[in-house]
Amino acid sequence: MDKERILVVDDDPDVLFMIVVSLRQKGYIVEEAANGLEAMEKLRTQEPFSVMLTDLMMPGMNGLALLRESHKIDPLLEVVMVTAVGTLETAIAALREDGAFDYILKPFESLNQLAVVVERALAHRRLVIEQQALQARIQSEAEWLRTLIANTGDAILAADASGTITIANPAAVRLLKSDDLQGKSVDEGLPMALSKIVNNWQAVSKHLPAIIETTWADGTILLVNLTPVTGEDHSWQGWVMVLSDITHFRRLDEMRTKMLAESARNMQLPMAQAINDLIELSTLSAQDSRLSSLAYRLTRVFDRIQNWLDSLAAQGQMGSAPQTKVEALDIRKLLEEINHGPSPLKDLQVKINLNIEPDVRRARGDENLLRQTLIELIQRAEQRSPAGSPIDLHAYLKANQVWIEVKDAGPAVSLEDIPHLFEQSFVGSQPNETGFGLAMVKTTLDQMGGQVWVSGQEPLGSVISICLPLP
Repeated sequence: MDKERILVVDDDPDVLFMIVVSLRQKGYIVEEAANGLEAMEKLRTQEPFSVMLTDLMMPGMNGLALLRESHKIDPLLEVVMVTAVGTLETAIAALREDGAFDYILKPFESLNQLAVVVERALAHRRLVIEQQALQARIQSEAEWLRTLIANTGDAILAADASGTITIANPAAVRLLKSDDLQGKSVDEGLPMALSKIVNNWQAVSKHLPAIIETTWADGTILLVNLTPVTGEDHSWQGWVMVLSDITHFRRLDEMRTKMLAESARNMQLPMAQAINDLIELSTLSAQDSRLSSLAYRLTRVFDRIQNWLDSLAAQGQMGSAPQTKVEALDIRKLLEEINHGPSPLKDLQVKINLNIEPDVRRARGDENLLRQTLIELIQRAEQRSPAGSPIDLHAYLKANQVWIEVKDAGPAVSLEDIPHLFEQSFVGSQPNETGFGLAMVKTTLDQMGGQVWVSGQEPLGSVISICLPLP
């Protein structure tokens, strides 16, 4: 670090000499001036000084006038007033009104006292410079961020903790066809499709990042990315929403999926024939244990391949599901039938803890599709849970919607996996964590006018929540 430069101003040559020698012994670069005019000349023509010690009472330009003029040249110059007791009030006024850093009385009690005041002034100046540099950097980064937000093609919205929209970039203004979004509430400023997404996210996600797709009025498919904003103490500060047009990517994805599904359908019949042949071979080779065991293992492998082909074929039909029959459903009756009546769940041998709140009665949906959806979610929960662990099924009413939660006892879903759980090709970091089943659930809920969410992350297990409108 360069040595600090100090300017000492005093019309008393003995005092001036004593201060200069003392400070030079401390390692500072010290310049001296016998009066205010000489000091001003050095301030104008020489390299900047860090601290100036000036006598208050001097002929011509006194210390107070020198203080004011020196700050016009260098606002960061720290000025220490040297004064006698008789002018103490003037020195104190200089601190309050004109920006002097401190004052020191003469005669000095000791030269160490002088050095302490100078070092405090230097430390204060360093702190001010650091703060200004930090503020300049923050302003520069903020300007860069404003430029980025203003020029990105994605629509960006932000709201504070109260739900008041604080930011809407030009792309958001164009998308929502409104240039007065800022200052409005979510329900007031956003279309119903987006406000419903925000409200449902806040209701069930417990402020976890979330990604959900929605179809716009013109058929455009938008990817809605919601990210919570929290303070240093993890308190809720608001959220940021980014809306991206992914229509083109989804169309390409559909084409790819249909091609794979067509290939899978072409392979289903030969695979079924091969499985039947293996079963027949196993029967014929019953007397040969080694051959029978080999045939059994091959049959198991072919069964898994057959299941994969069936799933792939079904995946190709997801976008072309038959017309849904949306009507008022008895949710309580449907859930009790799934829990106690005949269904594919009977082979799982899993215990379901069913909890239906008293105010849950009816919702709008397709009975068959909703039944399939719930069975899919329960089967997923069973696959993720340790053997014998119960699955919690909870239905309740919130925000004029019926919510149904399915909670398993498996490993927690990682924060990295949560935004991608509903993507068809997703494969998670945990066993049995794929996006295919949940992608079908999402497609079904979209057809019924509902939504599906990953609720707040618990230390153990995952909670998948679906919501349906009231009739």
